[in-house]
Parts: sequence; C-alpha cells; structure tokens
Amino acid sequence: MIVNTLKKSLSNAWNMLIEFPLPFLRHDVEEDTVKTESAVLLTQLFFPLIGVICALLALLLGEILGKFLHPVPTAAIFAGTLTYFCVYKDDGRGLAGIMSLTSFKQKEFSLEQALTDLPDSIVDVNTPTATLSMILIILFKLFAFFLMALYGYIYWLAAIFILEFCIEGDLATLPSPGQKQPLLAIKKSKQRYIWFVAGFLVLFVLFKAPVTSLILFGAAFGLSYGVKAYCKDRLNSIDDKIIGLTAYVFELFALLLGLMLLTKGQVILL
Repeated sequence: MIVNTLKKSLSNAWNMLIEFPLPFLRHDVEEDTVKTESAVLLTQLFFPLIGVICALLALLLGEILGKFLHPVPTAAIFAGTLTYFCVYKDDGRGLAGIMSLTSFKQKEFSLEQALTDLPDSIVDVNTPTATLSMILIILFKLFAFFLMALYGYIYWLAAIFILEFCIEGDLATLPSPGQKQPLLAIKKSKQRYIWFVAGFLVLFVLFKAPVTSLILFGAAFGLSYGVKAYCKDRLNSIDDKIIGLTAYVFELFALLLGLMLLTKGQVILL
C-alpha cells in the first residue's frame, strides 16, 4: 500500500513537470490520481526528487557519450540533447512565455496583460522579436550545456532542476484562474516543506560548488517569493503558463551563473 502510494505520487509529480513519459511510472486509471491532503503534499515533495532523477539521467548520458567519443563531440551531443529536453519538457510553454513577453513589450502592453495572455505553445507566437529571442535563447542553452559537458560540471544540473521544480511546486499552491482550489491544495503551514527537501538535496551539490549553490538557492527562493507576492496582489491567481515562465527564467539564470562561476574563467579563453 505504501509503495503503491509513493509510486502514484511520484508519477503525478513527473506528469505535472515533464511531458516525456516514463514507462514504469505510467498509470492511466483516472481513480489513481491522488486527491487527499497528505497525498497532494507527498506529490509536491516529490518535485525536487524529479529534479534529481533528471540530473542523474543527464549524468548517465554524459558518462555513456564520454566512453565512446572524444570530449568535443561528447559535449556537442550532450548540449543538443539537453537543450531539446529543457525546451520541450514543458511542451515549450516556458520558452513561449519569454517569446510572448518580448512581443508584448514591443507593443507596449502592461505586464498584467502580458501575463494573463501567455501562449500555450511556441507556434502561437509569430513576431520577428519573438523569433529572435527564441534563437538567442536556444543558442545560449547550446553554448551553456556544451561548456558544462566540456569542463565537467554536469553535476550543476542537479541544483538547477531541483530548485526549478521546487519553484514550480511552490507556485502551484496559489489559486488557479477561475477556481478556488490551486493545482496543489496544501496548507500554508506546510508549504515551506518543499524548500526543506530541496535544501537537503542541494547539499550534495553544495560540497562541489558552495558559493554558487548558495547564490542559486537564494535566487530561487527570492524569485518564487516575489512571483507569489505579485500574483496574489495583481492577478489573484496563477496558471501553469506563468509557473512555466518563472521556472524557465530561473533555468536561464542558473545556466548563466554556472557559466560565470563554474568554468573558472575558462569560458573567456574558448
């Protein structure tokens, strides 16, 4: 019974975060969806663990490629695979949100208007500015992941994914538009538990990059707190598109932080 509950919660957490299904976690029965308060809390607490799973899969990919290829082609294939995964793990909603914001800013719309009218996918945004921003973001990600594999700090993905998914779990406790219940109905007194779990898991990265990890954890907590306060004050709700946009912005910041601090200046010499 306990094992079945854990599996269902892990499956629900994965399905809420990642569009790519894992066969051993699939369950299609509608009654399997957890709805009790304790089960919903458990699902949320699995969000950072999903980040660990994604990071371990990336580490495994890097190790396998490194066994058969030289460092440069290994880094190139790794960069392409991780860029594709990070763009489409949420079906492109995060990237589409950034593209949309650049278009709205060009049209001089307010931030509230932009956030309440975010697109569902990349194909829904079709302006020159949005296309340019998409190209620049994808090129940046390719470059960041390439250096990550080349200079051997793939472990940094653990901190990125753990805290990115923690932000999503934290924001999902706000009410959804047109509904009284949030995506994850969790008591306010228990909403910080996810940060304790994420903090514990990030400790393993802290030993490798202490200063960078502390900066990233502070940025994650500050960003989540700021977005929650803004949505409560201005929008009175939050949807999955705003959550995805916030997570994607954090992911870009985390990759940039790794470029600046974990390559130890070698990026300048590339």
